[in-house]
Amino acid sequence: MINLAVSYRCRGQEIDYFPEGFDDLSQCEPLYKSFPGWDEDLSRVRAYEELPNAAKDFLKALEDSVGVRIDLVSVGPDRSQTIICKDSQIEIWSNTRQE
Repeated sequence: MINLAVSYRCRGQEIDYFPEGFDDLSQCEPLYKSFPGWDEDLSRVRAYEELPNAAKDFLKALEDSVGVRIDLVSVGPDRSQTIICKDSQIEIWSNTRQE
């Protein structure tokens, strides 16, 4: 199970932003949305399409939560273990450089 903090409960109220200041933060608890994990070894995955569906679902939820597209996914420490996501700005830029 993977948990994604989607909001906070602060002094009895639910808020959808990160609490400001230590005093506020110390009075808050994160509220999570849970996602199923996966058992597959991702270290040999080289394309987004090869990721398990559970991983892709989690990445999509993370994108939706922060409002920003994910362009890179790392599945290990080596450069070859970095996946450039399809239709990302990095892929578009890389393709135009090769032309």
